[in-house]
Amino acid sequence: MVAVVRLLEWSVLLALLAGYAAFVAAWIALKRRLGLTGPRAPPRQALDRPAWLARRSLRALLAFDFLLILPVMLLTCVAAGAAGDLATGLLVLLPATVFLLPAWPLLRHVRAHDARLAAGLPAPSAAEALAAARTVGHAGLDALLAGRPPVTTALLLVITATSVAAWLLPHADLYDRLAKVNGAILAGEVWRLVTVALVHANLLHLLGNGSVLQQVARPLERLAGRWALLAVFVLGTAAGTAASVAFIPGPSVGASGGVFAVTGALVAFGWRHRAILPEGLRRKVIRSAAITLALNLVITFSLPFIDWAAHLGGLLAGLALGALLRPTAAVRAALTAGPTA
Repeated sequence: MVAVVRLLEWSVLLALLAGYAAFVAAWIALKRRLGLTGPRAPPRQALDRPAWLARRSLRALLAFDFLLILPVMLLTCVAAGAAGDLATGLLVLLPATVFLLPAWPLLRHVRAHDARLAAGLPAPSAAEALAAARTVGHAGLDALLAGRPPVTTALLLVITATSVAAWLLPHADLYDRLAKVNGAILAGEVWRLVTVALVHANLLHLLGNGSVLQQVARPLERLAGRWALLAVFVLGTAAGTAASVAFIPGPSVGASGGVFAVTGALVAFGWRHRAILPEGLRRKVIRSAAITLALNLVITFSLPFIDWAAHLGGLLAGLALGALLRPTAAVRAALTAGPTA
């Protein structure tokens, strides 16, 4: 009996080592295929600093994913499946995508540097690189997107001020008055469907929602208009809170429902008007919002304490509202005037 146990232990150990060796082999093969190492990789002296940094970052990310994240996630999934909880095991794989998704934009940078190197073009200056990162390839739209977004700024200021006041003035009972509390909402305090967005659990919660909101609300405001952004945020927050009331019994706070609504609206807006929006705008703004949305969905279903119903409710409302939005008159005029306007 002891010999059988020892044999099983060694078999499991050898299987684990073989599996990890497979990840190592896949990592090495992928690096060579992408031209990051091996005979296809350009020598260091042929690369300028941006090209070298892009390659080094991609190599480091692939090493982190293939040598740590993916093996750990797969092992956790297998262990959960062996314990009879396969659903939880599959859910554990979701956070791995947070570390896999950045590989795509890094690879695009590497390919762009390779194309420039092959064409014999000089490296761009710091000013040229910064300008290229900011432009969407259309002078008129660049000017519009660079304009001030008053509604976005106002939302961030109000949310920040109310959240900080709730932390510093606990006797004011702002949480009790503004948070999502199912019993209070069902009793008639319907303002909580929206005011839940004004208070946050802690500084990290506030910074997370605020940073994403600033990233997606500004372009939506400039492309679809101030009132459109405000309507998406308010209605999306209300829809997300209503979904939370239906599926989540406990109280919650935060602007996540509205943030998901604005992100979904930006993606839907870009998809509906993809025929008239220039490729640079779709690539820089709309695809960025889609990646942000994907990452936040992964986080939503990876952490048990997150109000997934509010996120999905806000997202669905945002997608529906975004499909109804139209470009502002200023955007249509810029598109009509052409890319050099």
